[in-house]
Amino acid sequence: MVSEEDLVEVGKFEKEYEEAAGARTCYWQHTFENGGDGFGFAVGVRDSQSIETVNDNGSGVHSDEVNQRPAVWTVDPKFDDCVFAMKVDEVSRVDITVSGDSESNDSCEVAEVIAGMVEPRLPELP
Repeated sequence: MVSEEDLVEVGKFEKEYEEAAGARTCYWQHTFENGGDGFGFAVGVRDSQSIETVNDNGSGVHSDEVNQRPAVWTVDPKFDDCVFAMKVDEVSRVDITVSGDSESNDSCEVAEVIAGMVEPRLPELP
């Protein structure tokens, strides 16, 4: 859902794929070894969890939209880790998770930008 070409302007990212905890997830890390700043994010597909089941990370679960697609987000107020989830259908979703930086408090803004890149690649809503 995110390609290396999508990130070329930002820098070189290392990626890893994992299937665990009910999700198929790709992790992207802008590593220090590649001249990066350590920034990381993940894109996960949850086939049997809807946006209504997103866990509150401490700031509440907030409704949103990406290109008219229903979404929700929640952020950990201490560490600024953000989960931004977009609806795929009534029982599934795609999560964008951004590791926070407690000094900048902008992880959900970054997650929303990544969600904007991913959303056009999702199937149309039923």
